[in-house]
Amino acid sequence: MSEDLLSMTRNAYDVVAQSYARLLPDASYEAPLDAAMIEHFATQLAPGARVLDAGCGAGRMLAHLASLDPSLSLSGLDLSPAMVAEARTANPGIEIAVGELAALGYEDSSFDGVLAWYSIIHTPTDGLGAIFDEFHRVLKADGLLLALFAPFDGDPIGPC
Repeated sequence: MSEDLLSMTRNAYDVVAQSYARLLPDASYEAPLDAAMIEHFATQLAPGARVLDAGCGAGRMLAHLASLDPSLSLSGLDLSPAMVAEARTANPGIEIAVGELAALGYEDSSFDGVLAWYSIIHTPTDGLGAIFDEFHRVLKADGLLLALFAPFDGDPIGPC
């Protein structure tokens, strides 16, 4: 992903972070099938599993995962510092960092699960390989990935 596109995406989410957090505070807006996929993902993880919400936004999926299984050891990462600030406010005690999906700042094989909930929607097709390589790198050999996405349409703020 080009630095220009990263910067435009980061800036767009920084501008809307407070409104986004207020308008989408939880997972209640998810379609039933989407909610079922998240629940199934959580039930497939062992108690205490370490899970990364890659592109966590304002942290609503972190809170949802915690409600599904309070034993999960959750971490979040997002490109937007303002979104990370919202996520930290909504999820005290959860490690949430600013970072890029194509360059995750975590050790190899450090997660049992990675959730990428609409977080790759701004990535052009030619940038997806680097992101999925990173997901693979940070996942344990038997780790789980749940990625939901819409095709990138060339609009840097995408189909949101």
